[in-house]
Order: sequence, then C-alpha cells, then structure tokens
Amino acid sequence: MEYLPELEELKLLLPGAAAAALLLLLAGISQGKSRGTAVLLAAFAFAVSHVATFVVIKGWPSRPLSSSERAVCCVIAFAFGATVIELFHSSRSVRSVIRYALCAGTVGYVLETFWTRGSGDAGHVSTVFALILVGGIMVWWVALEEVATRVKGPALPAALCLAFGALGLILAAYGAASLGQLAGGAAMTAGLSVLLVRWLPGSGVPVAATGTLAGVAAAIGLDASFFMQTPPRLGVFALLLLAPLGVVVGSVPLLSSRPAVRFLVRMTPVVIAVGVAIWLAAAGAPEPDPYR
Repeated sequence: MEYLPELEELKLLLPGAAAAALLLLLAGISQGKSRGTAVLLAAFAFAVSHVATFVVIKGWPSRPLSSSERAVCCVIAFAFGATVIELFHSSRSVRSVIRYALCAGTVGYVLETFWTRGSGDAGHVSTVFALILVGGIMVWWVALEEVATRVKGPALPAALCLAFGALGLILAAYGAASLGQLAGGAAMTAGLSVLLVRWLPGSGVPVAATGTLAGVAAAIGLDASFFMQTPPRLGVFALLLLAPLGVVVGSVPLLSSRPAVRFLVRMTPVVIAVGVAIWLAAAGAPEPDPYR
C-alpha cells in the first residue's frame, strides 16, 4: 500500500476545512450566549466541510442523483437530525426515536440506488455488507456521543483526525481517490478543531457534531461499498471506527495525571488500533497501478 497525498490534492480540502473551522469557532463563541445557535453551528460544521469538499472534487450534484450525491444528502440529514437530538437532550426516549428513524431513513434513501440497479451493475458488494456497515455506524454514533460528553480537550479531535486520515490513505490506496479525499477533508477539519480546543473548550468535537461525523463516516463507507472493486476488509473499517473511542482510557481516575501525560495515555490505544487497521489494509491491498 504505497500512497501519499500530493500537495495539489490537499489544497482541495482547504475550503471545506476552513468553513468547518469557522463554524466551530462561532459555536464556541456562541455557547455562553445562545445554546441553540451554538448547537446548530456545531452540528453543521462537519457537514459543511464534507459537502464543500464533495463539490470541489466532484462538482455540483446532477439529476438524477447518483449514490455519491445521495450520500452527501445523507450527511445533511444527519446534521439536521443531530441538531434536533441535541436540542431535545433532556429526553432520552425522544433522542432514541429520532436517532432510529433518522438512521433507517438514511439507509433506505442511500441504498435505494443500490437495490434498483440490480446485481449485474456496479453494486457488486452485498446489501448485507452495507447494512452491517450502517448498523456499526449507528452504534458508533451513540458511543461517540458518550465519549464527547465525558472527554474534553484535544484528545478526541486528534483521534478523529488520525482515524479519518488513515481511512483516506487506505481508500486512495485501494483505488478510490475521491473517497479518500472526502475522508481527508474530515481529518483536516478534526485536526484544525484541535487548535480551537485550547481557547474554546466547547468547539473541538461538540456532542451536537457527533451525528454529523457519523453521517460522514456512513456516506464514505456506503459509497465505498457501491464503487470499489476490492474494498478493504470489514475489520479495517471496524478498527478505524473503534480507534477514537479509545480516548476514554485516559479518563480512568488512576491514569489521570498531568494534561500532557493524560493526552499520551488517551492516544496510545488510538495509535495502536489505527496501526493495526493500516497493517490489515496493506496486507490485502491491490497491486499499485504502474501507469499512475
């Protein structure tokens, strides 16, 4: 697996990352004045990054919508749903109902293209694979929301940056360069949000943004299942999703110490999980294109 992004490819990620960083900055500033405004800005930060990166790379959506463009619509739906869920945070039952309905609607909307094309078309990956992936995304959303509530500071955005960055490199190495760039956009946004945490603790990865992040991961994973001839193993996706959750290790009271030590402790399981995912992906990667 021999692929490193070039400078020109990284430049395409800057508009989306800058827009998301601005929204997160405004969310952090607004959190003490208007909670509703802060929640709205935070929920849409990563969605705006993803949609902007998509438009820069692939252009404006056409009609009829392809699965790629449906995936972008799914992210917008997740962002809206995440906002509603966070605004109704006091009612756990309401949050659960909205989350289940949103996830079910997103699955049906994106997979409709896959089902209507038939098994003879490019949709060669089984529907079971796609459903397992979306089910995993849903569980990840719930877990990430809990982690974002408990873990403050730069560890979570740094872990997400590492996981999405690794996903981008893996997808590009497997022949899905545009999907790799979309994952890279999320990685860059998370990386920039690390810088904001120092001054605005609520702006790193707010709870309201976790649904959007789940939408971005679902959109990239579902699109990979549509178009990649040899997608990475399911275990690779699973490890990259689990990696950011490893930051909870540093929350154990006995391991809590100075901020720098706590950050290193939290990042250790993240680095291990991402490293294993890259190793598994490299073991099954297709031969590099000699004409590239």
